[in-house]
Amino acid sequence: MKRKLLKLVGITLATTLLLAGCAQGAQTTQPAANETAADETAADETVTEESGDKTVVVAATGASPRPFTYYDDNNKLTGQNVELINAVFERLPEYELVWEVAPDFPSIFAGIDADKYQIGVNNLSWNE
Repeated sequence: MKRKLLKLVGITLATTLLLAGCAQGAQTTQPAANETAADETAADETVTEESGDKTVVVAATGASPRPFTYYDDNNKLTGQNVELINAVFERLPEYELVWEVAPDFPSIFAGIDADKYQIGVNNLSWNE
């Protein structure tokens, strides 16, 4: 049941990203809390775990292309999609968001299928 809920949250977030990206245009702000690449690769590989009262949710990204997901001059993960997901999870106190940079783009989807990641964050779109 939790996995279905997390997948639903992931789909909702992806839709929100798409709509917010269209509505926000070029507005960007620095996220309140980002992790470095070293912190991301050290993330726990379990799908979800209870961390005190919080459920850990792992978000995967390819860290490109700009302006959606990228590393800034201080080697911090940032971009429109990263900032939006961080803002959403700031309002969800029962969840702890952990960022992980996938080694290559297709591994985001493989990681979601394998329950390694709960959310895929990148410049994603759909077509027939």
